[in-house]
Amino acid sequence: MTHIYPAMKVRMGSTEYYVVTMKGKDVADRLRIAQSLEDWDALSLDQKYQREINELRVKRDIAPYLARDEDRFFGSLIIAVQNAEEMEYQNLLESLPGIAKTIGPYKKSARDIGFLTMSGDEILIPIDGQHRAKALNYAIHGKTESAKDGKLGFTPNPNVAKDDVTLILIDFDTDDDRAKARRIFSKVNKYAKKNITGRGPCYRR
Repeated sequence: MTHIYPAMKVRMGSTEYYVVTMKGKDVADRLRIAQSLEDWDALSLDQKYQREINELRVKRDIAPYLARDEDRFFGSLIIAVQNAEEMEYQNLLESLPGIAKTIGPYKKSARDIGFLTMSGDEILIPIDGQHRAKALNYAIHGKTESAKDGKLGFTPNPNVAKDDVTLILIDFDTDDDRAKARRIFSKVNKYAKKNITGRGPCYRR
């Protein structure tokens, strides 16, 4: 199924990426945890671009925080995108050709703002944010995917499904892209600090 998201096309250093917003339900449904991928076990330690997920931390700390706290908040998730061949970005001037005549001084900025169309075949893998992504799923549904775990110790919050979540999307289809994803993961986590809100945890990973 095709999805269209508001987006910005950005470059930092050698990396071109997209900043998009998705609803919490889309993030929970569409993101794939790295260790669930078919080729994950075949990768060496140096090739892996994520840590093993800490399920206890997700179930005990992050998911309850999202489900219970009206002031819930966390920063952007950094996402590697596989199967991105049909992903297409159009800025406002391309999407709405007639708008150039009416926006005057905003014309230059309109080239940096637009829409990202995704075919639905893309595989979205958190480089930074896998615990938050999984916690969104648990907070919305109040249970894990495992029948053994059953329901979690909090009431699910359907409003989390409507929350706006910011994602940074980076192409991840080539070997060079994968090596870059590994370097980004290493740098992001080397300098990351845990951020604790006044009433609950707002985690980086």
